[in-house]
Order: sequence, then structure tokens, then C-alpha cells
Amino acid sequence: MDQSRVRVPGAGPLDAELVFIGEAPAKNELFEGKPFVGSAGRYLDKLFAIASIIRDEVRLENLSEVRAPGDKIERMPYDEIIYWEQDLIKRINALPNPKILIPMGAYALRALTDKKTITNFRGSPLKPKNAIKHDCIVIPTLHPSNMHYHYELWILIVADLI
Repeated sequence: MDQSRVRVPGAGPLDAELVFIGEAPAKNELFEGKPFVGSAGRYLDKLFAIASIIRDEVRLENLSEVRAPGDKIERMPYDEIIYWEQDLIKRINALPNPKILIPMGAYALRALTDKKTITNFRGSPLKPKNAIKHDCIVIPTLHPSNMHYHYELWILIVADLI
């Protein structure tokens, strides 16, 4: 089976008020069929613990439900990214009660707001795109995988979450 086409759906309660959106699943996520179970998930769990967020009470999604080439979403063809942006909005609109959308990374941020620079907007409450039908806010943060290379960023991500 072509692992680049295996879909990894979101996880967590459908009625969660907090929805965290990553970018794309990686090898461990494909194997387990759930988002954020690999190294980025372990960093996310540490961040949740520090910010007093209970993982089982939040919804976890990814912009793309399929693995990106080389685990880099920027290597995905542009038209495929656009497809997944539209699909993410449908998935968000299908949720009954999202209050805060937390895009983790620049591509997830753009999908929800059309803004492009995560470092300029991280931690800032933003309005979602008009296509999102819920009365919610978007609070972007850095993707937890950044901590693998720049562990000092953990304090910024925690600050965005609390």
C-alpha cells in the first residue's frame, strides 16, 4: 500500500471546545492511525502538561490527513495543499462546538486565516476565515516539532497555550 495515501483522521471528542491543528501525519501516525503519537506528539503532551490541558478533552486534527513528501508539508503540491485547506474547513464546520482553534505551524495558520507568517501571529487571537461557520477564535502557535531542534521554544508555545 502507498503509505503517502493512508489517511489519518482527527482524534479526540467531536464536541471539544479546543481544537489543535497540525500540518500532516508522519510515520508513527500512519502506523497507529491517530494524530500526534510520534515525537511531535510527545512534545505536545509535555506542553499540555505544563499548560494544564488534558489531551483527552481536546480535538487533534492535521491540515492534511495524508503524509507529506519527506514529512515536509511544503513539499506537497500546491493544489493538494489547497484541497486539504478546503477539507480542513469542512471538518471544522462539521464539529458542533469549537471555540478556540489552535493552528500549529504556518500552513495550518494559513488554512484557517489566510495569514502566512506564524512568528508574526503566534499567541495572537485572530478571526477565522469567513468559510468557518463557528463563532470561534484562532490562536496560532509554533508546531511542537520545532522543539526537537530548538528546545528553547517551549516557553513560547506554552505562553501561547495559557
